[in-house]
Amino acid sequence: MERAGLITGSWSVVGGRRRRTYELTDDGRVALSGERVGWQEFAGAVTAALGTRPWPATS
Repeated sequence: MERAGLITGSWSVVGGRRRRTYELTDDGRVALSGERVGWQEFAGAVTAALGTRPWPATS
């Protein structure tokens, strides 16, 4: 994701240990927004396919 320009990473030292942190770039925010819309469409389709009735007991 870093090579694709979707995130930037930086190193810091916290409590004597190195820590890598990442931040979304503007392109990363755009990509995330598109992925979120796709996920919501998929989740809505699965919910519609399963319906709203409770699952039957298996025991």
